[in-house]
Amino acid sequence: MTSGSMRHTGTSRRTRARPISHVSRLFEISSIHPSSGTLNCPDGLSVNPYKFNKTDMIDIQSPVVYSRVLQFPAEVEESIKTIRELGLPLHEDAVKNWDTQLALNICESMFSRRRAEVSVLDAGGEYYSSILPALSVLGYGRLECLNLAFEGDERRGRINYRRGDITKTDYPDGCFDAVLCLSVLEHGVDIGDFFVEMGRILKPEGVLVVSVDYWIDPVDTKGQTNFGVPVKIFDGRDLSSIVAESGKNEFILAGELDLTCGRKVVHFMGMEYTFALMTFRK
Repeated sequence: MTSGSMRHTGTSRRTRARPISHVSRLFEISSIHPSSGTLNCPDGLSVNPYKFNKTDMIDIQSPVVYSRVLQFPAEVEESIKTIRELGLPLHEDAVKNWDTQLALNICESMFSRRRAEVSVLDAGGEYYSSILPALSVLGYGRLECLNLAFEGDERRGRINYRRGDITKTDYPDGCFDAVLCLSVLEHGVDIGDFFVEMGRILKPEGVLVVSVDYWIDPVDTKGQTNFGVPVKIFDGRDLSSIVAESGKNEFILAGELDLTCGRKVVHFMGMEYTFALMTFRK
């Protein structure tokens, strides 16, 4: 399964909507240590990073957004602006920076004071996914990416890319502080098996961050397929079912999820919809 495998194109039309909570830059000029030259990130992106010390912390505007439906294009623009200001790598697909930045917020709100000790899995991530390269720049410790599409295992920088099924991993019980699964479940993943496996490999009080293609009403996919499986756009009932399925494995939804939609921010294969992000705690 792949993260962000679908090619999404966000509309550039602006709105007056107030941007969601986002990572903001707290560092005083004296506490930023520019690196010499650029950093070649594990995914091949070249960025101009800051060196983050163990005591540095990205300021998180309160309250942290744990579960939310992407409502307006302005939120994507704000996420891109924030990631750029922090000197972190951007996702090549502009709209995917929205859930990437929210996932970064959540990780920082929980783990910023002990990054080097934290283990994170990008379940279904791709080589071009930007969340693990961003966490690598920030100094997170163990970073793993698992995807059946990989031909084999490969290490790039601080990130270990491994071939495998996210519903049947070979990781030991309770080995990850966080699992991030961004734009993956719509690619034919069995939801029940997914939550069983995530419950097994997450540590007690671990966090699971999931994003999916979404629109509150059913979207006619016209029988189209992508990556060998039918295209899936989750609707309101689907999201309610996902939350219910998570509870069977002792997960609790963090924050309140309003299923209503604003604008159709994502355009793909003749379909229009948006994203939803949900955070689950053990």
